[in-house]
Amino acid sequence: MTRRRPVAHHREAGFSLLEALVALTLLALGLVLGLALIYRLPASLDRARARVVAVRAAEAALETLRVGSGPLPAGETELPAGDGAPARRLRIGLAVEATEVRGLYHVVAQARYEVRGTPESVRLETRFWRALP
Repeated sequence: MTRRRPVAHHREAGFSLLEALVALTLLALGLVLGLALIYRLPASLDRARARVVAVRAAEAALETLRVGSGPLPAGETELPAGDGAPARRLRIGLAVEATEVRGLYHVVAQARYEVRGTPESVRLETRFWRALP
């Protein structure tokens, strides 16, 4: 006669209810975080585009002074830079100071603008030489 071995009690393969709930919770958390990132993406893109427009406008104002094609403003001057698409109410402020070296100027260009109702600014500083007549 053949003897039968006792069958070992082992857990059946598969997921328990608790494991399934934990997995679904983690999946839902990942989806919510992913949707939050997607929701904020347009605002981040608008902010980045507006900053690029503001930096380019400030650089253009500095370059205008550098090449001598514009008057050298005394003190603080507001130059309207138009309405860029993502940047609203873009304005460029220039501050020009003479240094101790004759003909050498320290210039600060500050671009102020709004993105989605939030005020932002970019500041550029440089020095340039302008020969005096």
